[in-house]
Amino acid sequence: MRTAAVTPRKINLFDVHRKTAMQILSGPPIPEGQTHIDAVHPIPVATTVKVASTEVMEQAFRALMEFNPKIHEDLPQIEQIYRRIGSQLEVYLNLAMSTAEGVGPNSHWALSFSDGMRAINASLEFTLRPGDEVVISKPLYGCTDDYFAEEGIARSQRGYVIHEVDLTNPQNIVQFLNPKTKIVYFETVTNPNLRVYDLETISRLAKGENPNILIVVDNTFPSPAGCNPLLHGADISVHSATKVLGGFTQEMAGVAVVPKALWKQLFLFRKNTGGVPAPDQIHNLLTRGLPSLYVRFVDMQANAIEIADYLAGSAYIQKTHYPGLTSSPYHANARKLLTDWDGNFAPGFMIAFVPLGRTAEEQETRARGILDYFSDHGEGIITHAVSLGGNKSLAEMPFLGTHATVPAEDKARWEINEAMIRLSVGMAHHGDQIQLLADAIRHSYR
Repeated sequence: MRTAAVTPRKINLFDVHRKTAMQILSGPPIPEGQTHIDAVHPIPVATTVKVASTEVMEQAFRALMEFNPKIHEDLPQIEQIYRRIGSQLEVYLNLAMSTAEGVGPNSHWALSFSDGMRAINASLEFTLRPGDEVVISKPLYGCTDDYFAEEGIARSQRGYVIHEVDLTNPQNIVQFLNPKTKIVYFETVTNPNLRVYDLETISRLAKGENPNILIVVDNTFPSPAGCNPLLHGADISVHSATKVLGGFTQEMAGVAVVPKALWKQLFLFRKNTGGVPAPDQIHNLLTRGLPSLYVRFVDMQANAIEIADYLAGSAYIQKTHYPGLTSSPYHANARKLLTDWDGNFAPGFMIAFVPLGRTAEEQETRARGILDYFSDHGEGIITHAVSLGGNKSLAEMPFLGTHATVPAEDKARWEINEAMIRLSVGMAHHGDQIQLLADAIRHSYR
């Protein structure tokens, strides 16, 4: 039942890009002819820029229409003429994200968005047309599930044909693949019950049938610090940067990391449909979120390993979902896919668990009791709230919260029951968190 030991591998997948990433995050370079500059990236405050002449304006818009951006050190340098089109600050963020994903700007570029859902929608819609087919695997984040639902935007407004498949067995995908299949979409670690699918096999089967199929994954739960799906067969990796990338529950943004050949198409899609992140959100990600990402991830994961062991061994908990537990049916897949920047096994900081009870009603009552105890006695150790990935531990019941709109039959099929508690483990000492959990569980059994 206990979590497997986190043992280092010999190859460090991030070494190639680590120096580049630190140069980006340390601040802008000193321009030629200047002797000093602000040590952190400045926040652009204007929505438009003043140009020197009509010729400059004409050249800028011609470059945009022809999409012939200036290229400097293999980075897209978009003309700085209007904030919705982009900014140099965003270019730094996009390079940092492609680097964090372990691939770097030679093969992939990133593009940022106003929030995670906008990044997800754009990463699907920029290549799809009505009648195109998409294969999805659930469970998914509640809002993503709504997007793909029978009456959701993907089907009713966009006209996509959606096939739902259980990727626990990768072979299940084969029957849904045909020349009209454009995208396979799923989460690297599923929300909320932490399934981990065999990404490499899924990609091989899909592209063996149709090499033009795009494998698009939501990598929010593990983050780039714990999973680099682009090295395992995915084509596009999407993130809600509101979560662990931001890290302090104060930012809202999204990011998509795509092959260079597709970046132009995605950029123009965003230009024409909107969704650019606010400058202060980009600035926070560059100066706080990404520089502290790895340190936070490692600390939160170390806490989660201890907490998962405690929950798995508790006589008052019926089931603990955590890919680091050797008892997890997804443990083998997790060991192949989830690795940190130093090559260590990285089961992550997310846990889900279900209290013991003689009936479903009794289990739900106890789950509510645990969360109500957090509301009254959390004392900054575990907060009763939605969202995840921040420095503070957050707990919620997906059935009532993030997945409330998912149809009841789907919740039952994907083991999202009324009593499940999703716990995003933060940076408070694991001993304090375990003590609070023990007190809350004991209180719920009174």
